[in-house]
Amino acid sequence: MESSTSGTVPRALDVLAILGLLQLIYEVTVPIIHKAEQVYYHKKKCRTFGRKIAEIQNTLKAAKLDLFEDLYKNQKFNKFVKERLNELKETLSHAEQLVGELQSRRKGIAARISGEASSRIDAYERDIGESINLLNFHLVVMLLSEFSAAQVPTLELVSLTSPIFG
Repeated sequence: MESSTSGTVPRALDVLAILGLLQLIYEVTVPIIHKAEQVYYHKKKCRTFGRKIAEIQNTLKAAKLDLFEDLYKNQKFNKFVKERLNELKETLSHAEQLVGELQSRRKGIAARISGEASSRIDAYERDIGESINLLNFHLVVMLLSEFSAAQVPTLELVSLTSPIFG
């Protein structure tokens, strides 16, 4: 770093501080990604996982836009800083790739969970429908036996039981 230019040293220190923050962001996001990956099979956790992925992606995009677009082009930075920026850029690209892979896995799992849940709901609805039909049948049989014991005419019997069958 040139000591003759007064603005270069503080500017380079600012960049190193930003690099440190970006590295910290990456180190914080990796455990979040791994933790989210462990609980991805729960639908509620899947939604939380999706939000965390979006937050990580937004952080990575902001880091790229704010730092790499503006600072990398600035010729005042020395070779070390540019190399460090390139390393960090690769690290962040790798993190983005991980996030993308995990997001596609999450979507597939969410679809599978949703499919399993809807098939279970369909099965429950069928069971409930069959139970209602069975109850209606028993009710009609019970009514028929009661009405036949009371000698109710057939037309009245039909008009009384037809609302049960819809």
